[in-house]
Amino acid sequence: MMEVNFVLTITERSVLFGLLEALGNVQDRPNRGGKVVARRRKRKSRRRLEGRKILDLVPQYSIDSGDDKPVTAARNFIHSEKIAPPALLLVKRNEHTTDRYFWAEKGLFGAQYVEENHFLFPSLRALLEEEEEYEDEEEPMLATC
Repeated sequence: MMEVNFVLTITERSVLFGLLEALGNVQDRPNRGGKVVARRRKRKSRRRLEGRKILDLVPQYSIDSGDDKPVTAARNFIHSEKIAPPALLLVKRNEHTTDRYFWAEKGLFGAQYVEENHFLFPSLRALLEEEEEYEDEEEPMLATC
């Protein structure tokens, strides 16, 4: 295979690698010095992933914040609709940003905090136990002779 060298500016190089990456042909990206550096993977916390799975079991409400701050809009919605905890509120701040809040017995918390510290919330523990019991009932019984 013949190797071909081109002299490219940094802008041309980044555009070329962007196109190749979009096509799925390149996994490495050049840094500013021109050396190819492997892309690092983002570490995923097991605890946070487990918390996210638990929060998927909670009822969700999507609202728009309007003129209020997102927390104020969430509190007003909870009060007006008389929502019982636990609940997850998705508050749309603008067309690009949505804030997530968890309504618990002890107040309103950021959803990311709850994902990381789900074991501190008794209502989530109870919900997880109910889900596990439900899954156990769903499994078919094996007949033994």
